[in-house]
Amino acid sequence: MEPSISVSIQKQVPGVYHRKLGDIVITSLLDGYLDIPKELFVGVKEEDEINLIQDSSHPDAYKVLMTGFLINQNGRLTLIDPGSSIYAEPTLGTLMENLKAAGISPDQIDTILLTHIHPDHSNGLLDENGERAFKNAEVVVHIKEHEFWLDESNVDKVHPILQPTFEITKKAYSLYKEQWRTFDQEEEVLSGIKAINSAGHTLGHTSYLITSQNEKLLIWGDTVHIPTIEVNKPEVKFIMDIDPELSLKSRKKIYDMACNEEILIGGMHIDFPGFGYVKRREDSYHFVQEQWNGEL
Repeated sequence: MEPSISVSIQKQVPGVYHRKLGDIVITSLLDGYLDIPKELFVGVKEEDEINLIQDSSHPDAYKVLMTGFLINQNGRLTLIDPGSSIYAEPTLGTLMENLKAAGISPDQIDTILLTHIHPDHSNGLLDENGERAFKNAEVVVHIKEHEFWLDESNVDKVHPILQPTFEITKKAYSLYKEQWRTFDQEEEVLSGIKAINSAGHTLGHTSYLITSQNEKLLIWGDTVHIPTIEVNKPEVKFIMDIDPELSLKSRKKIYDMACNEEILIGGMHIDFPGFGYVKRREDSYHFVQEQWNGEL
Protein backbone atom coordinates (compact mmCIF):
# COMPACT_ATOMS: atom_id res chain seq x y z
CA MET A 1 0.00 0.00 0.00
CA GLU A 2 1.41 3.36 -1.04
CA PRO A 3 1.63 6.04 1.67
CA SER A 4 -0.88 8.85 1.17
CA ILE A 5 1.68 11.52 2.09
CA SER A 6 5.39 11.57 1.34
CA VAL A 7 7.42 12.60 4.37
CA SER A 8 11.02 13.75 4.00
CA ILE A 9 12.94 14.05 7.26
CA GLN A 10 16.15 16.01 6.84
CA LYS A 11 17.29 16.77 10.41
CA GLN A 12 16.85 15.84 14.06
CA VAL A 13 14.28 17.53 16.31
CA PRO A 14 15.61 20.38 18.49
CA GLY A 15 17.75 19.40 21.47
CA VAL A 16 15.64 21.13 24.12
CA TYR A 17 14.37 19.74 27.44
CA HIS A 18 12.58 21.52 30.29
CA ARG A 19 12.64 20.49 33.95
CA LYS A 20 11.08 22.13 37.00
CA LEU A 21 13.17 22.82 40.08
CA GLY A 22 10.99 24.30 42.82
CA ASP A 23 9.36 27.32 41.20
CA ILE A 24 11.94 27.80 38.44
CA VAL A 25 12.52 26.05 35.12
CA ILE A 26 15.81 24.56 33.95
CA THR A 27 16.18 24.06 30.19
CA SER A 28 18.83 21.76 28.72
CA LEU A 29 20.18 23.03 25.39
CA LEU A 30 22.17 20.56 23.31
CA ASP A 31 25.27 21.94 21.61
CA GLY A 32 26.21 18.68 19.86
CA TYR A 33 28.91 16.13 20.58
CA LEU A 34 32.62 15.53 20.32
CA ASP A 35 34.77 12.43 20.10
CA ILE A 36 37.29 12.27 22.94
CA PRO A 37 40.27 10.03 22.14
CA LYS A 38 40.56 7.16 24.61
CA GLU A 39 44.23 7.88 25.24
CA LEU A 40 43.27 11.13 26.99
CA PHE A 41 42.05 9.02 29.93
CA VAL A 42 44.87 7.52 31.98
CA GLY A 43 44.19 4.55 34.23
CA VAL A 44 41.20 3.03 32.42
CA LYS A 45 41.49 -0.75 32.43
CA GLU A 46 39.99 -2.83 29.66
CA GLU A 47 37.38 -4.29 32.03
CA ASP A 48 36.30 -0.76 32.95
CA GLU A 49 35.10 -0.23 29.39
CA ILE A 50 32.50 -3.00 29.56
CA ASN A 51 29.87 -0.60 30.93
CA LEU A 52 30.54 2.03 28.30
CA ILE A 53 28.22 2.49 25.37
CA GLN A 54 30.68 2.46 22.49
CA ASP A 55 28.83 4.77 20.14
CA SER A 56 31.41 6.94 18.47
CA SER A 57 32.15 8.06 14.95
CA HIS A 58 35.74 7.06 15.64
CA PRO A 59 36.64 3.57 16.96
CA ASP A 60 39.33 4.95 19.27
CA ALA A 61 37.19 7.62 20.89
CA TYR A 62 34.26 8.11 23.26
CA LYS A 63 31.28 10.10 22.01
CA VAL A 64 30.59 12.84 24.56
CA LEU A 65 27.62 15.21 24.35
CA MET A 66 27.79 18.91 25.22
CA THR A 67 24.86 20.67 26.88
CA GLY A 68 24.33 24.17 28.26
CA PHE A 69 21.70 24.95 30.89
CA LEU A 70 19.26 27.86 30.88
CA ILE A 71 17.91 28.92 34.28
CA ASN A 72 14.57 30.73 34.18
CA GLN A 73 13.95 32.38 37.54
CA ASN A 74 10.53 33.90 37.00
CA GLY A 75 11.66 35.64 33.82
CA ARG A 76 15.30 36.28 34.73
CA LEU A 77 17.34 34.21 32.28
CA THR A 78 20.78 32.85 33.13
CA LEU A 79 22.71 30.65 30.71
CA ILE A 80 25.36 28.38 32.19
CA ASP A 81 27.96 27.85 29.43
CA PRO A 82 27.01 29.12 25.95
CA GLY A 83 28.60 26.26 24.01
CA SER A 84 31.11 26.54 21.19
CA SER A 85 29.52 28.45 18.29
CA ILE A 86 31.64 27.69 15.19
CA TYR A 87 34.93 27.70 17.07
CA ALA A 88 35.34 24.04 18.00
CA GLU A 89 34.52 20.68 16.43
CA PRO A 90 32.10 20.63 13.45
CA THR A 91 29.85 18.27 15.45
CA LEU A 92 29.27 21.06 17.98
CA GLY A 93 27.65 24.48 17.77
CA THR A 94 23.87 23.88 17.90
CA LEU A 95 23.16 25.55 21.25
CA MET A 96 22.10 28.87 19.74
CA GLU A 97 19.76 27.13 17.32
CA ASN A 98 18.23 25.17 20.21
CA LEU A 99 17.92 28.30 22.34
CA LYS A 100 15.83 29.86 19.59
CA ALA A 101 13.82 26.63 19.26
CA ALA A 102 13.00 27.02 22.96
CA GLY A 103 11.49 30.41 22.15
CA ILE A 104 14.34 32.50 23.59
CA SER A 105 16.28 35.19 21.76
CA PRO A 106 20.00 35.58 22.66
CA ASP A 107 19.20 39.23 23.45
CA GLN A 108 16.89 38.07 26.27
CA ILE A 109 19.73 36.43 28.23
CA ASP A 110 20.54 38.47 31.35
CA THR A 111 23.59 36.59 32.63
CA ILE A 112 26.07 34.00 31.38
CA LEU A 113 27.80 31.94 34.06
CA LEU A 114 30.93 30.16 32.89
CA THR A 115 31.91 26.93 34.61
CA HIS A 116 35.30 27.44 32.97
CA ILE A 117 36.94 28.68 29.80
CA HIS A 118 37.38 25.91 27.23
CA PRO A 119 36.34 25.85 23.55
CA ASP A 120 33.16 23.79 23.99
CA HIS A 121 32.00 25.86 26.99
CA SER A 122 32.93 29.48 26.37
CA ASN A 123 33.60 30.06 22.66
CA GLY A 124 29.87 30.54 22.17
CA LEU A 125 30.26 34.03 23.63
CA LEU A 126 31.07 34.95 20.02
CA ASP A 127 28.75 34.50 17.07
CA GLU A 128 29.78 33.15 13.66
CA ASN A 129 30.99 36.62 12.65
CA GLY A 130 33.23 37.00 15.69
CA GLU A 131 30.87 39.51 17.28
CA ARG A 132 29.14 39.53 20.65
CA ALA A 133 26.51 36.75 20.59
CA PHE A 134 24.57 37.94 23.65
CA LYS A 135 24.04 41.68 23.36
CA ASN A 136 22.62 42.31 26.83
CA ALA A 137 24.24 39.63 28.97
CA GLU A 138 26.68 40.03 31.82
CA VAL A 139 29.44 37.39 31.86
CA VAL A 140 30.43 35.97 35.26
CA VAL A 141 33.56 33.84 35.68
CA HIS A 142 36.06 32.86 38.37
CA ILE A 143 38.99 35.27 38.68
CA LYS A 144 41.54 32.48 38.10
CA GLU A 145 39.93 31.65 34.74
CA HIS A 146 39.96 35.32 33.81
CA GLU A 147 43.62 35.74 34.73
CA PHE A 148 44.86 32.50 33.15
CA TRP A 149 43.15 32.71 29.76
CA LEU A 150 43.84 36.42 29.26
CA ASP A 151 47.58 35.86 29.80
CA GLU A 152 49.05 34.47 26.57
CA SER A 153 52.26 33.52 28.38
CA ASN A 154 50.27 30.50 29.62
CA VAL A 155 49.73 29.13 26.11
CA ASP A 156 52.34 26.36 26.45
CA LYS A 157 50.77 25.15 29.70
CA VAL A 158 47.73 23.70 27.92
CA HIS A 159 47.10 20.96 25.38
CA PRO A 160 47.62 22.19 21.77
CA ILE A 161 43.94 21.75 20.97
CA LEU A 162 43.15 24.37 23.63
CA GLN A 163 45.70 26.96 22.56
CA PRO A 164 43.41 28.90 20.15
CA THR A 165 41.15 29.56 23.15
CA PHE A 166 43.51 32.30 24.35
CA GLU A 167 42.86 34.44 21.27
CA ILE A 168 39.11 33.77 21.28
CA THR A 169 38.86 34.62 24.99
CA LYS A 170 40.81 37.83 24.42
CA LYS A 171 38.35 38.81 21.68
CA ALA A 172 35.34 37.89 23.84
CA TYR A 173 36.64 39.92 26.77
CA SER A 174 37.16 42.97 24.55
CA LEU A 175 33.49 42.80 23.55
CA TYR A 176 32.01 42.06 27.00
CA LYS A 177 34.46 43.87 29.31
CA GLU A 178 31.88 46.46 30.41
CA GLN A 179 29.67 43.57 31.54
CA TRP A 180 32.33 41.09 32.68
CA ARG A 181 32.37 40.22 36.39
CA THR A 182 34.72 37.96 38.33
CA PHE A 183 34.53 36.28 41.74
CA ASP A 184 37.04 34.38 43.86
CA GLN A 185 35.07 32.76 46.69
CA GLU A 186 32.38 30.15 47.15
CA GLU A 187 29.66 32.76 47.15
CA GLU A 188 26.20 33.53 45.80
CA VAL A 189 26.95 34.96 42.36
CA LEU A 190 23.27 35.52 41.61
CA SER A 191 20.20 35.22 43.79
CA GLY A 192 19.62 31.50 44.34
CA ILE A 193 22.86 30.46 42.58
CA LYS A 194 26.03 29.74 44.57
CA ALA A 195 29.50 29.16 43.09
CA ILE A 196 31.18 25.95 44.32
CA ASN A 197 34.93 25.57 43.85
CA SER A 198 35.71 22.48 41.74
CA ALA A 199 39.13 23.47 40.40
CA GLY A 200 41.56 21.08 38.77
CA HIS A 201 40.23 20.63 35.27
CA THR A 202 41.11 24.31 35.01
CA LEU A 203 42.42 26.58 37.75
CA GLY A 204 39.11 28.37 38.22
CA HIS A 205 36.72 25.56 37.31
CA THR A 206 33.41 26.22 39.08
CA SER A 207 30.23 24.28 39.72
CA TYR A 208 26.98 26.13 40.43
CA LEU A 209 24.46 25.15 43.13
CA ILE A 210 20.95 26.32 42.27
CA THR A 211 18.30 26.33 44.98
CA SER A 212 14.55 26.89 44.72
CA GLN A 213 11.92 25.98 47.33
CA ASN A 214 14.33 23.61 49.09
CA GLU A 215 15.12 21.76 45.86
CA LYS A 216 18.73 21.78 44.66
CA LEU A 217 20.54 21.28 41.38
CA LEU A 218 24.33 21.20 41.05
CA ILE A 219 25.63 22.07 37.58
CA TRP A 220 29.09 20.47 37.71
CA GLY A 221 30.64 21.59 34.42
CA ASP A 222 33.55 19.32 33.46
CA THR A 223 33.86 17.59 36.81
CA VAL A 224 32.93 14.55 34.73
CA HIS A 225 33.13 13.80 31.01
CA ILE A 226 32.14 10.12 31.06
CA PRO A 227 30.17 9.10 34.18
CA THR A 228 30.75 5.36 33.75
CA ILE A 229 34.48 5.99 33.96
CA GLU A 230 35.06 9.05 36.15
CA VAL A 231 32.27 8.48 38.68
CA ASN A 232 32.95 4.76 39.05
CA LYS A 233 36.72 5.36 39.02
CA PRO A 234 37.42 8.87 40.42
CA GLU A 235 41.16 8.19 40.31
CA VAL A 236 41.21 8.04 36.48
CA LYS A 237 43.17 11.00 35.13
CA PHE A 238 42.09 13.12 32.19
CA ILE A 239 44.97 14.57 30.18
CA MET A 240 43.17 17.89 29.68
CA ASP A 241 43.10 18.53 33.44
CA ILE A 242 45.62 21.26 34.20
CA ASP A 243 46.08 19.91 37.77
CA PRO A 244 45.14 16.18 37.89
CA GLU A 245 45.61 15.81 41.66
CA LEU A 246 43.47 18.86 42.41
CA SER A 247 40.90 17.58 39.92
CA LEU A 248 40.69 14.26 41.78
CA LYS A 249 40.24 16.09 45.07
CA SER A 250 37.46 18.24 43.59
CA ARG A 251 35.68 15.22 42.05
CA LYS A 252 35.53 13.46 45.41
CA LYS A 253 34.35 16.68 47.09
CA ILE A 254 31.53 17.08 44.56
CA TYR A 255 30.59 13.38 44.68
CA ASP A 256 30.40 13.42 48.49
CA MET A 257 28.35 16.61 48.45
CA ALA A 258 25.95 15.14 45.87
CA CYS A 259 25.59 11.86 47.80
CA ASN A 260 25.29 13.31 51.29
CA GLU A 261 22.65 15.86 50.32
CA GLU A 262 21.01 13.79 47.54
CA ILE A 263 21.44 16.68 45.13
CA LEU A 264 20.31 16.46 41.53
CA ILE A 265 23.24 16.81 39.13
CA GLY A 266 23.28 18.68 35.84
CA GLY A 267 26.28 17.76 33.71
CA MET A 268 27.43 19.27 30.44
CA HIS A 269 28.76 15.91 29.23
CA ILE A 270 26.11 13.59 30.67
CA ASP A 271 23.84 11.99 28.07
CA PHE A 272 21.14 14.49 27.10
CA PRO A 273 19.21 16.01 28.80
CA GLY A 274 22.02 15.81 31.33
CA PHE A 275 20.44 15.09 34.74
CA GLY A 276 21.09 12.39 37.32
CA TYR A 277 22.34 11.44 40.76
CA VAL A 278 25.60 10.22 42.27
CA LYS A 279 25.15 7.22 44.56
CA ARG A 280 27.58 5.39 46.81
CA ARG A 281 28.60 1.87 45.83
CA GLU A 282 30.76 -0.03 48.31
CA ASP A 283 34.00 1.97 48.47
CA SER A 284 33.28 4.11 45.40
CA TYR A 285 30.41 5.82 43.54
CA HIS A 286 28.17 5.31 40.54
CA PHE A 287 25.97 7.57 38.45
CA VAL A 288 22.21 7.09 37.98
CA GLN A 289 20.79 8.93 34.97
CA GLU A 290 17.44 10.61 35.58
CA GLN A 291 14.82 9.30 33.19
CA TRP A 292 13.24 11.54 30.58
CA ASN A 293 9.95 13.00 31.84
CA GLY A 294 7.29 14.03 29.36
CA GLU A 295 5.67 16.32 31.94
CA LEU A 296 7.06 19.61 33.21
